[in-house]
Amino acid sequence: MKIPFLIGWGVCFRVRSERFGESGFDVKIIKRTLGVWIGGMMADMIRVSVPENVSVDYLLQTYLDVFTRFYPNFDEWFMQKVVPNLGTTRRIFLANIGKEIAGICIVKNCQQEKKICSLRVFEPYRRQGVGTALVKHALTFLGDNYPFVTVPEESLPQYESFFQSFNFQLMDSCCGYYRPNKIEYAFNGFLEPKDISYKSIECLEVLSCQ
Repeated sequence: MKIPFLIGWGVCFRVRSERFGESGFDVKIIKRTLGVWIGGMMADMIRVSVPENVSVDYLLQTYLDVFTRFYPNFDEWFMQKVVPNLGTTRRIFLANIGKEIAGICIVKNCQQEKKICSLRVFEPYRRQGVGTALVKHALTFLGDNYPFVTVPEESLPQYESFFQSFNFQLMDSCCGYYRPNKIEYAFNGFLEPKDISYKSIECLEVLSCQ
């Protein structure tokens, strides 16, 4: 016997048509409705906060180590630029699901510049709204819906549609900006001209799309 299928607030209507399969249900509607329902549940489980009682060395070694693949001087930038200014122009946000850290975001908020510096969502928690929660929190803190963000070429395909959901605009690119023969893409602003020497500890306030 076929039973009408109820999902959350919505009703998946039973349709007697061969294109819906033997079950008599529109499979696409079921998947779409389930996706919205589960996505809403996950969003309610995500908690974004400023880390307390967590050492900056632990954050760097455990959650930020991957950034050095795209930005060779990331460790120096973090210790020399971010850490001394935490609580003033710099802020770190952690996204938690239960007791687990699901993502991390570093932002810069000063009169001259509003920037999402670094963003990472950890593998088990991707496509669950963690990145969206972190960016929304960052935008609220910055008081700007279009902060400056840059992305390495390896991550552009992964994050371009994500940025489009926030109406971020791709405005600039530069080959060799942080690494030889690698392109850095800029959203909502332009990359500052600089001597591409790969030796200076330039302000590596960028978004690594991991």
